[in-house]
Parts: sequence; C-alpha cells; structure tokens
Amino acid sequence: MSRVAEDTDALLIELLSPSGSVNQIALYDAMRYSVAAGGKRIRPFLTTEFCALFGGGDQKALWYAAGIEMLHTMSLIHDDLPAMDNDVLRRGKPTNHVIFGEATAILAGDALLSEAFRTTANNPWCSPGQNLEAVRVLAEYGGAEGMMGG
Repeated sequence: MSRVAEDTDALLIELLSPSGSVNQIALYDAMRYSVAAGGKRIRPFLTTEFCALFGGGDQKALWYAAGIEMLHTMSLIHDDLPAMDNDVLRRGKPTNHVIFGEATAILAGDALLSEAFRTTANNPWCSPGQNLEAVRVLAEYGGAEGMMGG
C-alpha cells in the first residue's frame, strides 16, 4: 500500500505544479498544501486493486486515483471553511484557509475540482472511452447525488 501512496503523491505533485504565470504560484501552493497533508491513501490503493482485478496495471489506475484524491481534498478544504465547519486543524496541521486565507482556500478547492476532471479525462494509459466513463463516474459520485449531497 505504501508504494501506491508514494506513486500517487509523486503524480499529484507533478500534476499540481504551476506551468504558467507567477500569479498562480500561491494558488498551487494552497492546492499542494492540502493534497500533501498526509493520510493513508486508501482511495488510490482501492483504485489500483480494483483495476488489477480486471487486468489493468497500476499505471492505468494511478491517474484516476489522483483525480479521486483531488476531488476528496477539495471536499476537505471546503468542509473546513468558516461557512461550513470552521475547522482550524486537519490531521494536526492548520487548515488551508488558516494558512492561505479564506478566498485562496475556496479557489484552491475549486481548482482541485477542475484538476480532478482534467486528470481523469487525460489519463494517458487508458482509452478516450475509458476516460470518458471515469469522468462520468467521478461526476456522479462527487456531485449532488453523491458526496456533495451528503
């Protein structure tokens, strides 16, 4: 399980590195801060295990796992905001809005949502059809009928 966690962490850091304007650096810092905040990476482990059951390798599943982690992290950032639970600590560390401010935390969560779909849609190890189905599933279970709806 630790190898999958390490591989997922490495891919997340690679995918969440700014490639454009200096103005984006603070936003990417906020995104990476929460994505790299720790955790057991159970979701990536389960994603790679299910993929293996159906004959796929870790590489095929890793991009989907990263997308799922981005979506999950977005939900944690937004859940910690003053308008929601107003938590100041998560996993023993200051929450995103405490470190970066409420506005940047909201943008970081929103950006992670977009990046989750982009990452899932652009998995280079899977076919466009597989990626489209993965995006559909991510939207279904991450939306109002799933995670967002409680």
